[in-house]
Amino acid sequence: MFTWLYFKRLQKNFNSFICTIERFREGDYEARFDARVPNELHSIMLAFNSLADRLHRNIQELKQSEDERKDFIANISHDLRTPLSVAKGYTETLLLQGKLNPQAIEHLQLVEHKIQVVENLVMQLFELSKLESVEFKAQREPFVIAEVMKEIVTSWVLPAEAKHIKLECLGCEGSYMIFADVSMLEKVIRNLMGNAVSYTPENGFIKVELHKKSTDLILQFSNSGPKVPADLIEWINRTDKGSGILKRPARSGLGLAIVKRILELHDYEFAITTNRHNQFTIRMKLYSN
Repeated sequence: MFTWLYFKRLQKNFNSFICTIERFREGDYEARFDARVPNELHSIMLAFNSLADRLHRNIQELKQSEDERKDFIANISHDLRTPLSVAKGYTETLLLQGKLNPQAIEHLQLVEHKIQVVENLVMQLFELSKLESVEFKAQREPFVIAEVMKEIVTSWVLPAEAKHIKLECLGCEGSYMIFADVSMLEKVIRNLMGNAVSYTPENGFIKVELHKKSTDLILQFSNSGPKVPADLIEWINRTDKGSGILKRPARSGLGLAIVKRILELHDYEFAITTNRHNQFTIRMKLYSN
């Protein structure tokens, strides 16, 4: 009887934990844990609430300088790592005990997954703060962009097939070279491919195309499905350098903010259009010796 009551309480706490994390991840920066009653996750909830208060307060008072804003993003991404590590260790320990019923195991695995989601969010925040640093410099070198495209597109074949999505890569066998930071361009392509697979409905299509136009290379990602929201298109297509993380539309995702910043660092032209279908276009300079 005691065990049953314990797991019922544990289940309730985990459900609340998951719900709050989901709200925060979706852009509700006022989401907080109800930490009035102590439980297994009490210290983590208090730490998260404190950090969330700090994040919300700084966003609301965004009269600070650009340097302060960047420092804040770097600090918050660093500070969030400790409570997340504690939460992850706690759930892993419970799972390893082996004395849980199937329902409790399922809930713990779900919590573990959500913690991983937030960990990825923190890593993206850290990545973005690094990209926005004045000291950061792209490590440019000549390379064949089609080779990078082919490798990344191939890695998304199975997820696309699981949704019966037709995936094409046109120009993936080309030998065109660009002068850019390889790892940063990989991040751009991975993020755009991930978004395309996530938002393309079942039985839809995704087309990645690379072609030469005069002295430029045009890289395009096209996919079927619901049109990209107008506010997101406006934000992506803005060319002023002040349209960063805190000015992005709700639910746009940090991945797109990273993509936008990387392309800005390379001085590439880019834009989203939704005429016939969603299309993200990047214009890059051909490399010549």
